[in-house]
Amino acid sequence: MTTERSVRDLAHDEQLALAALLRRVVLAGGEVTDQEATSLAEISEAIGHDTYAALMDEAAARFTSEEELQSFLGTIENQESREMIYGLVLMEAGFDGVNKSEADLLGWLATAWKITMEAEDVDF
Repeated sequence: MTTERSVRDLAHDEQLALAALLRRVVLAGGEVTDQEATSLAEISEAIGHDTYAALMDEAAARFTSEEELQSFLGTIENQESREMIYGLVLMEAGFDGVNKSEADLLGWLATAWKITMEAEDVDF
């Protein structure tokens, strides 16, 4: 029996946070690379394509400013979920190199969510 959680196990608000952050990272990059597209497709499949599309639509409609998104992200309290979401968003941002906008968002999020990365957390 495995205790590893997947994105499907996240609560609705946690999935919404993931969708909103992924949306911001992809838009900040300007275009979607093949690696990003593959990763997003895998996340969509894990959550369910219809659910993923609905989450992306909800994120676009609900979070029209950084302040709205940051306020919402502050409501996500489960640390295990925070770490999963952060890891997925960091991975997505890293496919084409992290730009300043992405770095600012990830830095704020790491502080707000008390995310710490250790050298052993990074796969090479």
